[in-house]
Formats: sequence, C-alpha cells, structure tokens
Amino acid sequence: MKIKIYVITLNREGDRAKSLEASLKGEIEQFPVHWIEGIRGSALTAEEQITFRGKNRYYKNISNGEVGCYLSHLKCLKQLMDDECDAAVILEDDVQVNPGFGKAIQDLVSRSIEWDLIKLYGGRKAKVVVSASNDLAVVENYPVAISTPAQLWSQKGAETYLQHAQQIERPIDVDLKFVWEHGLTILSTDDDLITIQDVPTEMPDKRVEKTKALRKMGFELQFFLGRFIYGARKFGLFNTFKLLSGKTIVEDKN
Repeated sequence: MKIKIYVITLNREGDRAKSLEASLKGEIEQFPVHWIEGIRGSALTAEEQITFRGKNRYYKNISNGEVGCYLSHLKCLKQLMDDECDAAVILEDDVQVNPGFGKAIQDLVSRSIEWDLIKLYGGRKAKVVVSASNDLAVVENYPVAISTPAQLWSQKGAETYLQHAQQIERPIDVDLKFVWEHGLTILSTDDDLITIQDVPTEMPDKRVEKTKALRKMGFELQFFLGRFIYGARKFGLFNTFKLLSGKTIVEDKN
C-alpha cells in the first residue's frame, strides 16, 4: 500500500516545522514525508477570492486565514491523487507526533473497516466504537470532532471530497462535520496520536468577530436537525438519543 505524509507549513524554517520534523524522526521511516507550502488567504487576489469563495453558509464571515487553510488542505488532497497514493496523512505544522505514530498508521490502514477519513485524535464522549483491536480504538464521533491538525485520508475519500469542495462555503473543519452532505465516512482514533505544540501560531488573519445571535442560532438548528436525521438513519432512533446524551455505543469489539 502506497502511503505518504504531507505536512502543511507556511514557514519551513520556523520553530513549528522544525519541532514537528524532530518528532517524525524514528517514527515514520516507512512513509515518505513531503512538505507542502501553505496558502495564505491574504495573498490571494480579489479575482481569486471571488473564484474560491462560494455562498457563505457559516454563521460568521469566513476569514482569509480560513480560506488559506481550506485551500492548503485541498492542495494536499490533489497531491495525494496526483501521487496515486492509496492513503496519506495530512499534518498541520503545529503538531508533534506521539511515540508509536508510524506503527499506528500501519495498523489503521490494515483494518477491515470502512473509512474515507480518520482523524488522528479523540475528543468526544458521544461516539460509536467501530474497531477496538491492538489497544487502539477507532470510533465515529457524534458529531465529527472539530479542527484538522492530523488526518489520514484514503484515495476514495480524497476524490469524494474534492468533488464536493467546489467552492468555500464554510471553514474546512466545520464543513467536514456535515457528513450527510459530502457523504464521507469519517472516523477518529479514540486516543491522540499527536500533540498540539505550545508555540505561537503563524496562521495569518486570525480575528475576533462579533457573532449575530440569530444567524448563529439558525446555523446551529440546521446542523442539529441534519445531525439528528443522519444519526437516526445510520444508528437508529434509540441509539441516536443515547449519543445525544453523550453515551458510547459499541458496534464492533474486534
């Protein structure tokens, strides 16, 4: 199986990239590492902004930093397809991989479970345990965990999402939560395979924006209804209510 690791960075010589690179040594000799230059949303021309941005379906305006993050991840997915990888890990440079990372990736891709994307960190109480072999549980979080620091994509998942992501309508981590729209099977490891570095961020265009309460309420209601219908269809009504209450459901103990 052909697997590569793509690392998104805005500064290959920065402390974040160097720290991640040090943590990778001794962990992933079996996987080639490719450093992908991140895209700065603030550097896009007005014409490019119009091309990439679609109708805003988020409750806040999408910042230039979020646009750059989205496009950087799509750049990695396109590279995965061009390289004809069976799967690829996409890392943001503000992480360090934990000991056993490479072994865990090999374990994940060898399992007989259906997945398009596996987030390599935990974070939710409400979940369905899909596979629990080799002391590493793989779960479907309900809802999908937020953020995108470390993810394992299959070729099929990359192709599916690239077809879906024609324009930017939500930040990428938020968009991935809408599984009933893009159709990806998104799982997560129940344990963290990475650690977020305690170093200053280099992602530009971060800003605090006052949120309009009614707009946010409408967004959250739409998301809740979509998530509820998705859960009821996939897990059944009874199990969906259990998940909504924060319970764990064991689907497969193997």
